[in-house]
Amino acid sequence: DEPGEMGDALPFVELDASNPLVHSVSVGVTFACALSGPVEQPDGVPRAHWSAHENAAYGGGRIKCWGDNTFGQLGQNSHAPIRYSVKGAPWIDLGGRAALQVSAGFAHACAALVPAGVDAAAADETVSPEVVCWGANDAGQLWRDAAGADVRYVGDDAGEMPESLVPA
Repeated sequence: DEPGEMGDALPFVELDASNPLVHSVSVGVTFACALSGPVEQPDGVPRAHWSAHENAAYGGGRIKCWGDNTFGQLGQNSHAPIRYSVKGAPWIDLGGRAALQVSAGFAHACAALVPAGVDAAAADETVSPEVVCWGANDAGQLWRDAAGADVRYVGDDAGEMPESLVPA
């Protein structure tokens, strides 16, 4: 809202010293999520573009969300918001699986994950991902059951992540 606040004046978001690159970002209404980029470079040669599967195969595919957390949309087993710096914030516990994509909604987020039991380094475009969601679920948007009767929020209470992630 003030002159000089955009462009080069915007701060960089560093996810974590061990996984600083960002593959993609998705912005919801009051929160945002980022998918980490690769930690390895094949043959030591930097690349400008990575497919989602290549990103996961080379150590990317971790998710961090920040902002409002009223409904557990940050996936941290609490309602505490994460503001100002995401560098020290924990990664979302996806049960050891790599994410191929993340999407932030109004007050929930979904991720396409390499299926359980499949090595991320061996996964390619022929492997169908599992989609899991967390956060608000008052309209059944987390797809916890086919009838939409299970409207429990996920990610807002202790012990829910990753145990309560149900593939859609």
